[in-house]
Amino acid sequence: MNVVIPVEDIELPSKPVVLALGKSSSIKATVKPKNATNQKLKWSSSSSKTVSVDKSGKIKALKGGSAWITVKATDGSEVENEVQVKVASMTLKEKKLTLNAGGAAQTIKPTITNDTIASVTAKDKKLVTVTIDKKKKTSFTVKPGNKAGSTKLTIKTKAGISYTLDVKVNKPTTTSLTVSPAKPTIKGIGKQITVKVTAKPSKSVTKEKIILVALKASDKKIISATLNESTGKLTIKAKKPGTANVTVKAGKKTASFKVTVKK
Repeated sequence: MNVVIPVEDIELPSKPVVLALGKSSSIKATVKPKNATNQKLKWSSSSSKTVSVDKSGKIKALKGGSAWITVKATDGSEVENEVQVKVASMTLKEKKLTLNAGGAAQTIKPTITNDTIASVTAKDKKLVTVTIDKKKKTSFTVKPGNKAGSTKLTIKTKAGISYTLDVKVNKPTTTSLTVSPAKPTIKGIGKQITVKVTAKPSKSVTKEKIILVALKASDKKIISATLNESTGKLTIKAKKPGTANVTVKAGKKTASFKVTVKK
């Protein structure tokens, strides 16, 4: 007489399975006891349009989202188990990244589902440096160096998604020109004030000098102005009460401000 040993349990992964969009994998199912008479299993998906599963437990991620994969014994024991499969995806709106050498960093925020960024690697590390947000690991910041050129970033996720982003770093040029104080006032004829002109990136990076644009005749009657190119300090001396316009330039950037002279 043959003794039929029924299935008592089906072991599946204890944590959700994360699968990259378009990828395939197999779910390991272990029948208990090992000597159960009929170990044939039936597989199904709660959303076959999201995650498909075949009769051997092979799954494929078809679109973003998640699905529950159920495996059931076919020996009449009604034993079944299920595991969640989360589809991981990542898209970038940026097709190409353009930065200015010595300029501001840019933060890239991909649209990520059920995944995190594992690494971002620059082919030419002298052109850019990359920092991943350590807390959420769903964004990264790209900071340009001080030279121009082109490189590629390879972004990889924990689920195995890989994406390549082209990066171009333009020739260093002045991107910001500011003066301080922004609205200087001189009290007293013959008195003078110093205005600090700051270019970013600095002249040492861009090689672009800060230039004082010649004052108009009407402004020359109110003030005189002298620029120290090495320090970026502008010395303005009062001649008579009134308001004068001053403009400084570095590369293609200009900064204009008004100087008020009072008695």
